Amino acid sequence: MAMPGNKDLRDGVLFSLPYMIIFLVFMVFPLLFGFYISFFKWNILSSPKFIGLTNYIDLFKDATFYSSLWHTVEFVLITTPVLLIIGFVMALAVTGKSPLKGIMETVFFVPYIFSMTVVATLWAWLMQKDFGVFNQTLISLGLDKVSWLTSSKNAMWSVSLATFWWTAGFNMV
Repeated sequence: MAMPGNKDLRDGVLFSLPYMIIFLVFMVFPLLFGFYISFFKWNILSSPKFIGLTNYIDLFKDATFYSSLWHTVEFVLITTPVLLIIGFVMALAVTGKSPLKGIMETVFFVPYIFSMTVVATLWAWLMQKDFGVFNQTLISLGLDKVSWLTSSKNAMWSVSLATFWWTAGFNMV
């Protein structure tokens, strides 16, 4: 006599098997292989040469690594709290009994369904220095153009703004 939960367990495993295979092939294997080859000097045209921790030692000596790491930390410190607040406020807006509830849900969530490529292209176009919509608006108001993406002072905030627009709907859910 079979145990009562065995069929459910088998069905659950069978239903999740395709996902698990795809996850292993496209996520776990490349991650492990990348870690493995990080211990080699290999340019694909020649055979790999084991160099141990040399790549990691070089990485931690490189100033560009620390600059990139700081930019990543800065981005996370800017976007995380702001997105939590925006998402919470948007969630409050759509949980009330407003006749605009359905429209607000759609308007808030639609940006998240766009691919990253579409979002990046759209915001690059909006923030383009010479002919971007934002700068054309500033010019029509008699103000100077802003280097949204090419200035080290503005780039992080510009990318953060695009991220807010793109992911706030997900945080609302």
